[in-house]
Amino acid sequence: MPDSEPLRPRLVGTWRLESFVAIGAPGSSLEPWYPYGKSPSGFLVYTNDGYMSTNIVEPGQADFDWVSESHWAESAKRYTGYSGPFYITEKDGKEDIIKHFSEVSSLPAWIGTTQERTWEFEEGGRILILSSPGPMDMRGEKRTPIVRWRKVEDNSKNRAPPQEH
Repeated sequence: MPDSEPLRPRLVGTWRLESFVAIGAPGSSLEPWYPYGKSPSGFLVYTNDGYMSTNIVEPGQADFDWVSESHWAESAKRYTGYSGPFYITEKDGKEDIIKHFSEVSSLPAWIGTTQERTWEFEEGGRILILSSPGPMDMRGEKRTPIVRWRKVEDNSKNRAPPQEH
């Protein structure tokens, strides 16, 4: 869709995570940090009725059964997910910030909060880059997350994945 199209229909659909890096504030000596490793996995979904959901995981953890608390703890350290309604604010007559209201979250402190995201598209709208409007506290340091998503192919024809587990 051309950039002149409204933002909401450009967002609607499913996006696959390509990268997640947190960079230091301008002038900072902080090295880039990859909270989910350099090859994270995840999805972001925006629906026509105004809801969103995202799940991000750091791949590579060992398989485990439902019996070990330590395995569950390790799994939780490698996963973030939240969902709820989303809306778009305007500034100077232009669509400005995407706001995700977190009704449920793997991060208890996020429940009932609004996560603000700046946005830009690349590759004709096939890539969505989300960030925070400014540095935020990450591991006790001021960093700006830059999260790159690629729009996935439409699966409304009910195609099975290439490899089922």
